[in-house]
Amino acid sequence: MSFKRYIQGFVFLAAFGVFWGYFNDVFKQPHHFINTNNGFNNLISTGDPDILLFGSSHVYTVYNPLIINKKVGAVSYNLGSASLKLSVSNLLLKDVLTKTQPKLVILEYCDSDIKRLKDNSEKIAGLQLRVLDELPTFSWSRSNYLLNHYKAEAFLGAISPTYRNHGIWHELDYLDLNRRRYIEEDRFYFAEGFLGVKANVTEEKYLKKYADFPNKQPEVKSSETILKTDNKQLIIDFVEEARSHDVRVLIVSSPELRAPYRDYKIYQELEAFTDSLGVDYLNLNDFNKQMGLTIDDYYDEQHVNIGGSIKVSNFLGEYLNTNFNFEDRRSDLVWQQRDTMFNYFNWDYMDKRDRLFKAKLNETFLENVALDSVQLKQLGTKVDFFMKFDTEITDPQELQKYNMLVRIYPVAGQEDLVAERFVERGWKFDKTDVKLETTTDTISFSLPTKIRGIEKVEMLLYNKEKYQGTIGKRIFIHDIKFEY
Repeated sequence: MSFKRYIQGFVFLAAFGVFWGYFNDVFKQPHHFINTNNGFNNLISTGDPDILLFGSSHVYTVYNPLIINKKVGAVSYNLGSASLKLSVSNLLLKDVLTKTQPKLVILEYCDSDIKRLKDNSEKIAGLQLRVLDELPTFSWSRSNYLLNHYKAEAFLGAISPTYRNHGIWHELDYLDLNRRRYIEEDRFYFAEGFLGVKANVTEEKYLKKYADFPNKQPEVKSSETILKTDNKQLIIDFVEEARSHDVRVLIVSSPELRAPYRDYKIYQELEAFTDSLGVDYLNLNDFNKQMGLTIDDYYDEQHVNIGGSIKVSNFLGEYLNTNFNFEDRRSDLVWQQRDTMFNYFNWDYMDKRDRLFKAKLNETFLENVALDSVQLKQLGTKVDFFMKFDTEITDPQELQKYNMLVRIYPVAGQEDLVAERFVERGWKFDKTDVKLETTTDTISFSLPTKIRGIEKVEMLLYNKEKYQGTIGKRIFIHDIKFEY
């Protein structure tokens, strides 16, 4: 073959690789692990993390790296994904360790994983593809996994999102390759691979059955071996891969409402097996009381909600402090950036104290509409307003002709906390509109916002029937300092 033929062949393969990668990115469907993987790649571009977590939804809805970082002084990241089989976690670990060098990897393992090992249903197989799609397309380990776990008719779809999702070609944006999942902030909190769920157990059967789960004495019900050879080998593969890179391993069993009511033998077998490997094991179901978990800390029988995740993450952080030694990275920029994220999380979900600000105003919107005083109460992601009008000046009939527009502006450095829908309109504030239909001299309302430091509040009146601009004077409040 001539040199020209070699060049032509090389160009063809290069072009094919580019088009293959492009179209597979186009046809990917948005989901949580794309967000996770993008965030992880951004993290490792700034340096090595210290702690990585692997597993299923028993990981990514449970362990908040921001809390772990705060407790340990290290940098952690959550690489869990829904219903992920241990065999795929092994592939993910292998790929991750070619990119970065953590000190510790934490693997979640419980009896649910045993069922997932055998479950090749279309739904479970599809959930594995969320992670497999993010692994290098032409790696031997990924290809070998697909050959062994997907039927012939599903193989092309497993290899290529383009083939799998080609039926939606007319719905796609071929220029925007962002396939991150939109995180509904009223339902979830997302950071560093962790997806906190804002929900509680509501099913009456679970509320009744598990009400006293922290006091339930676990039972060993089976005489047969639950942890079979295949499952043991998968754990061995994970441990050996980590050790080949001088990375320590901790295996955990995440808390579940149902755990004390099922066969506890799996946890005993896991402890004995990990001990034989010289690997640390932590069964968090043994510490329900110490963590202070109640049924209100769960959103279903298997998973803690965001309140439960705070308790579990704090406990795991303390455990890591006691049993492992990590370099203190609190002076590193990468840690400090995540500590800022933790401070926001702490504000919104952990620190439940009200912050109050009161101001005597004696300001007039109009000659017959005057504001006497304002009180602001800040808690989490909202500010509650309590306003009192000056009854000696204000005419209630006049007041009801108007609506009031209220804007809050962030202090310098917090501009990124303005709601995205307002930023898209070119605004630099969060705002709400208030109907002045009060029959008393006071009104109260809430303004949802992520802004913590408020530089000023602006208030103005406009015509209730049709907006025609500001009516009267604008009132501003400056020097807003909240006190507990």
